[in-house]
Amino acid sequence: MKILLIAGHGDGDSGAVALGYQEANLTREIVKYIQKYLSAYAETTIADTSRDWFTYLKTHTYNFRPYGYVLEVHFNSGANNPSGNGRTTGTEIYVTTQEQGITVEQDILKNMQAIGFTNRGVKRKNFSVISKIRAQGVSAALLELAFIDDKDDMDLYQAKKEEIGQAVADGIAEGFGLTKDEGGNGDMDYEALKAAIDDLSARVYALEHPMIYNYIDSNMPDWARPTIQKLVDKGFLKGDAVGELGLTYDMMRMFVVNDRAGLYGPDIDAETAEDTVAQDEDVEDSEE
Repeated sequence: MKILLIAGHGDGDSGAVALGYQEANLTREIVKYIQKYLSAYAETTIADTSRDWFTYLKTHTYNFRPYGYVLEVHFNSGANNPSGNGRTTGTEIYVTTQEQGITVEQDILKNMQAIGFTNRGVKRKNFSVISKIRAQGVSAALLELAFIDDKDDMDLYQAKKEEIGQAVADGIAEGFGLTKDEGGNGDMDYEALKAAIDDLSARVYALEHPMIYNYIDSNMPDWARPTIQKLVDKGFLKGDAVGELGLTYDMMRMFVVNDRAGLYGPDIDAETAEDTVAQDEDVEDSEE
């Protein structure tokens, strides 16, 4: 099973700030602990921490389908308890309204409660990142690990951050029924069958919901970019009101085939060169 961990905020967005902490720094710290222990059960990847995924996914597409589960990690705020009162405000987890089961999230909260965090429950809200992930058919959750502005929460976090990483990892493993093995692959008895079903589901989803390429960027295949750029430069291809091209893979293949057949004429640079030659010839004719 493949699992992706996303550290919230970053890339100029500090997230919540309180008691000398910045949320973006804390999320990047704790996902490393979670990965350390979760890798014993499953192939675990930390998403690019140079990005603020909330902002990035507003203008880019990303394929989350290879993953069986995605956990976005944040720290909460709003407790306004800088001095502490002897009680933690605690941990909560959000899933989208489309999510079916919440066993994994309940197991994470159970383990966090055992460490000393108040269990605030599993809640449903269509937050931006997990909604985009769920739209691709992948289960996702947003973990609000502790309250950054509660001294009790942060004291407990600082004292037991490694245990917390293990608690989250073990909760995910328990929820999915993963077991440890020497290879750290987290294979279960029915993992091969489950992987085949997941792969088939992803293929069906891809057919029903083809990936849309709105911009000429790194997400667009290298073989398509020159042709699409050419069509845009020539004015043959224009985006919608906000500049999104709305291209599918098959559309780009068709454009490239037509371009190689010469249907769209030469590139802009070649046209400019031809115009220059023609102008020079006109000048020579007029001088004669």
